[in-house]
Amino acid sequence: MVQYQLRLELENWQKPYIYKIDLNVQQENDPEKLFQQEIRQSLSKDLEGTISCQISPNKLEKILSRWIEDIKEGYRETTMNLELPSTQKEQDLKFREENYEIDDDNIPELVMPDLSGIEPQVGCLPPLDFS
Repeated sequence: MVQYQLRLELENWQKPYIYKIDLNVQQENDPEKLFQQEIRQSLSKDLEGTISCQISPNKLEKILSRWIEDIKEGYRETTMNLELPSTQKEQDLKFREENYEIDDDNIPELVMPDLSGIEPQVGCLPPLDFS
């Protein structure tokens, strides 16, 4: 068996994410069969769990198709640079949206500021009469 490695260099993440698999000769010759739903889900869950990011199906497909091509070419390590949105930021935003409800009945009244005591320091102040 030969070990193949996917190495993802992620923005805002200090260490690279590394995912390894061992392939036999048949799997090396036809890697598309290996990367069915089970491995796709495993990689996606591991990636999301390890670095707290969200990976879209399109992004996952792009990663796997590049890795499959590299395996076909005989490369044992595939390195990619990616920017993935953090699930923590998304969870924080969702939390804020859920807990920040505007009650239309309790909107505070606007308070007009008192501008009578304002005097110009240099030059002149235009008249504040808007009529």
